[in-house]
Amino acid sequence: MMNRLQQALEHDHFFLMAQPISGVRGDVYHEILLRLRDDNGDVINPDNFLPVAHEFGLSSAIDLWVIENTLRFMAASREYMPAHRFAINLSPTSVCRARFPAEVKQLLTQYQVEPWQLVFEVTESNSLTNAEQAQLTLGQLQQFGCQIAIDDFGTGYASYARLKNVDADILKIDGSFIRNIVSNSLDYQIVASICHLARMKKYAGRRGVCRERRNTKRSALVGDRLSSGIFNWRAAAII
Repeated sequence: MMNRLQQALEHDHFFLMAQPISGVRGDVYHEILLRLRDDNGDVINPDNFLPVAHEFGLSSAIDLWVIENTLRFMAASREYMPAHRFAINLSPTSVCRARFPAEVKQLLTQYQVEPWQLVFEVTESNSLTNAEQAQLTLGQLQQFGCQIAIDDFGTGYASYARLKNVDADILKIDGSFIRNIVSNSLDYQIVASICHLARMKKYAGRRGVCRERRNTKRSALVGDRLSSGIFNWRAAAII
C-alpha cells in the first residue's frame, strides 16, 4: 500500500470528488473527498489507505496534493463557479507543521483563489502531536481568510478544554450526539452545553453544523446562528 500511495502522488493516480453540503439557512459548500483505485479499478476505502499514509509520513504530502488539485479545479472553473466554497480535510501531521500555512498561501497565490473560498476541516481528536503548533497553524490559516471547521466535535477526550483554546469558525457536532437528541436527554444536554460554550466564546456568525435532519426539538436547540442542519447530496468527480 505504501508503494501504491507513493505512485499515486508521483503520477496523480488519486482522484477527487466533491459532495455538495446544503445548510438549512441556505449556505452551500462542497466537501472534497479523496479517492484511490486499486489495480482492478475499484475504489479503495480511505480508511484503508490514510492510516498507512500517516504511518509512513505521507499525510501532509497528500494534503498538499488535495489542496493544489482543488485549487486548480477552482481556477479552471472560475467563470461558471465564481463564488463556490470547498472544504478540505487536514491530517494531524499537516496541522502540526509550522511550514504548512506558508505552503497553502503560496498555492492560493499561484492559482489566484480567494482564501474565504476554502474551509479546512480538522477532526476533533487526540492525535495532534503538538497542540500548541496546531493552534498557531490554524490561526495563521484564519489570518489569511480561510475558515476552520472542527469535525466530529465532542468525541475526543477533553473536548471542552480544547474549545477554550481553539478559535474555530465552524463546529460540526458529532452525529452520535445529534442522532438521538430527541429520545436521549443526556445527548440533548451535551449538545446544549456545547452550544452554550460556543456562545460564551462569542462565535459571531459561526455555526456548529449537525449532520442530521432536524425536527422540532433539534431546531429549538441548534437552529440558531451557531448551528444548523445540513444535507449531504451525491458526490461527483471533479478530477
